[in-house]
Amino acid sequence: MTDYDLILRSGTIYDGSGGDPYTGDVAIQGDTIAAVGDLGDAKAAQEIEVHGLAVAPGFINMLSWSNESLIEDGRSQSEIRQGVTLEVMGEGTSMGPLSEEMRAARTRGILGNTRIHYEIEWNTLGEYLEWLEKRGVSTNIASFVGTGTLRVHAIGYDDREPTEAEIEQMRALIRQAMEEGAVGMSAALIYPPASYANTDELIELAAVVAEYDGLYISHIRNEASSLLDALEELVEIADVAHVRAEIYHLKSAGPENWGMIDDAIQLIEAAQADGLPITADMYMYPYSGTGLSSCIPPWAHEGGEDKLRERLKDPATRERIKQEMLTPSYEWENMYQQNGADKIMLCGFRTDELKPLTGKTLAEISAMRGTPPEDTLMDLLVEDESRIFTIYFTMSEDNVRKQMALPWVSFCSDAESQAPEGVFLESNPHPRAYGSFARVLGKYVRDEGVLTLQDAVRRLTSFPAANLKIEGRGSLEAGYYADVVVFDPAKVQDHATPEKPHQYATGMQHVFVNGVQVLKDGDHTGAKPGRVVRGPGYGKKPFEGSYPVALHPLLTLGGDYNDFYDGFNLGKQYIPDLIRMATDARLHTADPESPLAFAPVHAARRLAMLGAKEAIEPLVKQLAGISPNVIMNFPDVFAAYGKVAIPALVAYLTNPFNMDFSRIGAAVSLRQIALMSGDNTTYLIIESILIEQLKKYADESIALNSGLVNALVSMESDAAVDLIVEVYRDGMILPGLAPSWQDVRIGLGLPASFPNPLGEDAPEDWDDVDDAIDSDFDDNEDDLTARPIRKDKADAKKKKAKRKQTDKMKKLQRKKKR
Repeated sequence: MTDYDLILRSGTIYDGSGGDPYTGDVAIQGDTIAAVGDLGDAKAAQEIEVHGLAVAPGFINMLSWSNESLIEDGRSQSEIRQGVTLEVMGEGTSMGPLSEEMRAARTRGILGNTRIHYEIEWNTLGEYLEWLEKRGVSTNIASFVGTGTLRVHAIGYDDREPTEAEIEQMRALIRQAMEEGAVGMSAALIYPPASYANTDELIELAAVVAEYDGLYISHIRNEASSLLDALEELVEIADVAHVRAEIYHLKSAGPENWGMIDDAIQLIEAAQADGLPITADMYMYPYSGTGLSSCIPPWAHEGGEDKLRERLKDPATRERIKQEMLTPSYEWENMYQQNGADKIMLCGFRTDELKPLTGKTLAEISAMRGTPPEDTLMDLLVEDESRIFTIYFTMSEDNVRKQMALPWVSFCSDAESQAPEGVFLESNPHPRAYGSFARVLGKYVRDEGVLTLQDAVRRLTSFPAANLKIEGRGSLEAGYYADVVVFDPAKVQDHATPEKPHQYATGMQHVFVNGVQVLKDGDHTGAKPGRVVRGPGYGKKPFEGSYPVALHPLLTLGGDYNDFYDGFNLGKQYIPDLIRMATDARLHTADPESPLAFAPVHAARRLAMLGAKEAIEPLVKQLAGISPNVIMNFPDVFAAYGKVAIPALVAYLTNPFNMDFSRIGAAVSLRQIALMSGDNTTYLIIESILIEQLKKYADESIALNSGLVNALVSMESDAAVDLIVEVYRDGMILPGLAPSWQDVRIGLGLPASFPNPLGEDAPEDWDDVDDAIDSDFDDNEDDLTARPIRKDKADAKKKKAKRKQTDKMKKLQRKKKR
């Protein structure tokens, strides 16, 4: 009688934790790891001696493009032979959700290999993943839902901002995808139509992902001249949407930009130090791969590929495109100007006539044709009717090593699974398709010592599994799924090159997926036991399972309830759960009109009623969010706490590294304590604190100064009169946020004859300023009937202007901090 189905005997175990390896056994029963360690006399139906070999959890490819290649060949040969047992797909575009129009149009391979044919038998992303599993795959599969796909579904290929209805449609599609098992949402912001989305749109969508504790992952808007600005955008999205975030294939592209990588790393690590959960992944080559069409400016892609080719055929438009390709730009990532024709290798043609050019540089093809490189590039895109997969020799090997050493970076291939046979031989992939993971273990661990083997295994297994919030994978641990790899650290090696990419890596001996052996002695067994791996939102609404039943009523009370919660039996035993609810990022980013959005307020009020001092600091930190319910209600929560909340609020207010608007929230909360305390001593203490902070107005932002003035005016502070006059006279306030001079006079009881420090001709009331700003809209009021969206646009424009001001202040604050 046997104890297990399989025992791997006497291997060197790297369990995925990053700890030191040890010699031991691994037992598998069914699809599960049954035991790890010294199994002594235990017996199994099959035993494999692996002495001298490394035994590790299966590797996770954080960016796979196997969406279609797995349909052609479910064996995933190039991935399995490197130890990959989970492929995570969906960079910017995903295989669902699809509209009927998208189903009808999606007949060509997204990577240019149009020889892969299949019928689309699904609509949603979850249906595609299940369809692929039933078809049979050797690796496990997971996917993000892509913002490019969402945009096409709701808007098409138009370069414009979505309407409110379209935003809501995309948010609903994200909820559907998350509940079907998507691991998060991805954006590829250099590729139209995803590139047409602005920061506000991405925040709106990412906030939904946060409801499900999913991951926002992005090919950032620029990896070259505007790298730091693009990273700031990702940090902003993570901060405002309260979402975990990851940077796809971290790099600094173009020789003139290689030096930016240190600043980029510093920026990311500063955001991490602020508490933002931001990570990155990378592939291990100093050259990238994407479409030749990426050399064309984004505006020329509007309307889709057919419209792009029309523009390339039009002489006047073609000349404009050519000039923009030749001009350095901070507005888009100009891959042609950044690389030059001699560092652009064309590898994936659609048409048979052009396939002989595979592996040649644009400079070589230009010379062969006798046409300038820019014209050659545009001609090829028209003739091939595809994006033409291209390798760009654009990165620094020194930077690759520097990034490899970062503990918060995982690994990817950014490629489709391959095999040196059939349709795959009709184009050249990037070598990363065959070699990324073997290259980590061979070149960078064994040969160069850039990182240790145990850390490499951690960052190939448990680290990405934790970032994806997937359960039961990524570790050699009893009870986990039996995704296990066995390899020879002395022999593991990549062999693919740009010139000869179709070469398997070597050194991987055995691979098990869900307990089934897929690689045996280095050869594929043909088994296809792969399964769909689903994210944290699968099959559940985001909140019901998160809290004890006693707290469930708080999720439904909404904004009208303002009583004492006596009927809910929420005693002190629920303080930890109430703190969790009050600080739940998913609730803070819920629709402000929904009952869910008020749950943090109810939890915070109850905490104050319970006198839970341990909740004060966590509640103060929530001022960093932008939830309107927090802004409106938390000052009253702190007032309910009274003077015991003052130290935490003062510490937050006086910390220059906190964002200005959240510091204003602290000031307002202090003011509320002063006004509600009924205690003159408390009033005088808070008045003194606010005045001392306002004295620093020359070194602080005008937004913070305005918030402080507002607080002191509403307190009717006689002691602050001279200082407030000085602040106004020096112009260190923000109109609309600070009170108008008329309101200051009334609030502080100053006579009408008191001189206006803004000047004799300055308006007394900000309404006069607003009237002047809005005059262009009022002048065109007659157009509102003919153009019914005009007023909406006017309101949106005002909202966007305020948003830009906020973003600018936040950005300046971060730069000041760093």
